[in-house]
Amino acid sequence: MLTRLASVLVAWVVVLGGAMASEAPFELEAKIVASEGSDTDWFGRVVRMSGQWAVVGAPNHDGIRGDRSPPYDHNAGATYVLRKHESGEWLEHTILLGGWHGDSFGDDVAISGPRIVVGASGDDTPVNGTDCGSAEIFVLDSNNQWVTETKLLDSKGGPYEYFGLSVAIDEDTIAVWARDDRSVVIFERTSSNWHEVQRLQVSGTARHVYRVAIAMHENVLMVADVFDDTLGPVTGAVYVFVRDGGIWVEKQKLFASDAAAYANFGTSIDIDGDRAVV
Repeated sequence: MLTRLASVLVAWVVVLGGAMASEAPFELEAKIVASEGSDTDWFGRVVRMSGQWAVVGAPNHDGIRGDRSPPYDHNAGATYVLRKHESGEWLEHTILLGGWHGDSFGDDVAISGPRIVVGASGDDTPVNGTDCGSAEIFVLDSNNQWVTETKLLDSKGGPYEYFGLSVAIDEDTIAVWARDDRSVVIFERTSSNWHEVQRLQVSGTARHVYRVAIAMHENVLMVADVFDDTLGPVTGAVYVFVRDGGIWVEKQKLFASDAAAYANFGTSIDIDGDRAVV
């Protein structure tokens, strides 16, 4: 059953002799409940953290923009931003609303430093058409408020592409999944402008994939293809790209050590420093 709860866990982890060792077990630090909405909002479908900030997507939220009558838009989507205060308490800082009816704003979210990226796979735009999708960037301003910086669109996009189903950000680089041509689109920021700089396609074509998991840290990008059948039907694989001289190049393809048919290896991935979890 889908719920609108997201849990924030805290643990202290050290590296000893090349192995991961916990100094303490994971303990529940807080349970966050959406301040408004319903149990069909999918609050907590995606959760990302950076420092004192946590971002929670609710892509089926009906939206409360206040500039329509009635002010509700079915499945417009919302993204909740939480902040951990000095007291140790996690409190809702703001709710980001960027969608209209069916936009699914919050399909995926990512945060890095003072920037949040929110995917809205059902967004309609005059440029790319119905359900072309987009990725909206928010920046933390001098008043400690998250404000829109820009909206990213696929330069090769079109209707029903659902651009923004998967997003990732690391400092001045953003990656967004483009379903139509099965590629990850890379954007980079120079000064205050974001530019599309490269399109990455995995060697296996990810032929059946509606959405992929992507994760990025510094000069490493990971892209999952849960339908990869190299080791058997739908066993899954993860592609590793490395940025060398400003260009992203595919370097490695990872498989599960205990690969099994229909295991969908790569359903969720993350990376931090020189370690990744799949």
